[in-house]
Amino acid sequence: MALNIAPLVGPCFVITLLSFILYGLLLAQVYFYLTTYSEDHISIKVVVVVLCLLETLQVAACIHVLYTYLVVFFDDPLRIDKIIWTILLAMYLMVTINALVQTFYIYRIWRLYRNIPLITYLVTLLSACTAIAFQSCSIPYVNLDGTWLAIEASHSYRPHVIASLSLGLALDGSITLSLASILRHRLAFAHKRSNKNMMHKLMFYGLGIGFLTMITSVVTLILFITSKSPVTYGGMIVVLSKVYANSLLAMLNIREGLRKDAASDDAYSVELTGTSISPPNSTSQALQYKVQTVC
Repeated sequence: MALNIAPLVGPCFVITLLSFILYGLLLAQVYFYLTTYSEDHISIKVVVVVLCLLETLQVAACIHVLYTYLVVFFDDPLRIDKIIWTILLAMYLMVTINALVQTFYIYRIWRLYRNIPLITYLVTLLSACTAIAFQSCSIPYVNLDGTWLAIEASHSYRPHVIASLSLGLALDGSITLSLASILRHRLAFAHKRSNKNMMHKLMFYGLGIGFLTMITSVVTLILFITSKSPVTYGGMIVVLSKVYANSLLAMLNIREGLRKDAASDDAYSVELTGTSISPPNSTSQALQYKVQTVC
């Protein structure tokens, strides 16, 4: 029996085009970052460049997938059933990109709040999520015969994918709540109104970006559970990685806006050569603190 993927390629095609739009937004953010934050530590620049290269490679893989199925395999039911290698590459890249972004956030939490139990919990979640995700990517080739029909007929891969997405969602929620809790704790030591405004903005941006990645993960999980074929889900995972990458660049690039806001207040001396914001030591009773943002 040949696989009729005509009704399924349409949604996947549209979702993949959406991911290309997000990729364009990512390139704009990378350009803004590299031209604005030249004094950042080299390690942050390396993360940004590596992230951009991985996303570019994933876009190339997606273009190859669309061209192969819509042009090369057009009207060939025997060949169109095969899962080509660039699909596997795109999935592995998705897992790598998500793990890189989440690792960066966990590292920022460690810089903010050196709580070993919390970091251990987050690293454990990240390790489990990444390991299961890599395993679920290889199932179609290792345990099945590398065809869409075999995947639809077998449900052995579904628990792995659901577990991976669920753990990723739990990790996103834990990171977002941890950052919000840390910033709220710092807010208690901010007595000046300008201090509180700055901390409120950091909390707003952190929660907003965190909830965006969580919502995307929930949509991806729902699509995978409810869809009859993994083709639609395959397009959504590409969008998921783009949302993760854009969230990290957004957190890095908001510092310029925070810098301008702080510069308008004569009571502040803002230092953003790295990732910190510090008030002046104008009086002996001035609040002494250094808030390292999630960026």
